[in-house]
Amino acid sequence: MCKNFGNLDGKLVCDLEENHSGVPEGSYLGSCGGCRVQVEMAVVDGKDEDGTTYQEEQGKTVLRCVHCRDSRGAPGGETWLNIDECKNVGNAEGVLVCEDHERKLSEQEAEDLPVGSYQESCRGCVFRDRDTPVLSCSACKTGKGTTTSARLGLARGKHTCKNIRNVDGRLRCDRYRNGELPPWAMEENAPKKEADASSSINNSESNGIQHDATNHVETQQATTSTEHTTASRDEL
Repeated sequence: MCKNFGNLDGKLVCDLEENHSGVPEGSYLGSCGGCRVQVEMAVVDGKDEDGTTYQEEQGKTVLRCVHCRDSRGAPGGETWLNIDECKNVGNAEGVLVCEDHERKLSEQEAEDLPVGSYQESCRGCVFRDRDTPVLSCSACKTGKGTTTSARLGLARGKHTCKNIRNVDGRLRCDRYRNGELPPWAMEENAPKKEADASSSINNSESNGIQHDATNHVETQQATTSTEHTTASRDEL
């Protein structure tokens, strides 16, 4: 919720709340407010060498912000990030992210993002599947060795591009070539294929019924003809 509004380049935006003391440095400071650092306890599962499982409490250092602006200047809800293993904190589309290039993406983080080689040189990436799906990275490497933020609209969602590249700090989409069927097209064609298959089965069954009916009529006609011939011979 925004308490005060301000003007940013002619746009009405939410004024940032003052941050608490002791928050880490980072690019997020220019677009996030009400930030504080706190240690939170969590119960985690563990296993001894002999296979015995146990639970214990572990503390983690968390940076929490009341709100961070997205690329449109709109404030998001509360966002947080575990900063125990993160030195550089950024903001991507209203979400706190880690911009450390030395840190590799986890399998879950990579799975949540669109595929592409940009994952090797961009950090702080977030995919937002809203009215206009967008991939936003807060720190993409440039040819000069610096980093810059980058955004890419994805009209078809995560699978719009065959590959997404980082070209000197800009995200570029490698589209599917003629004859290649992207995942979203396969999903769209699936119901049609099922309908065609169902229609084919129904047509086959219908043809079978018609064929049986025709055979039945022909059999009846043949039987009637045989009976008529026999009756004529008896009269003679």
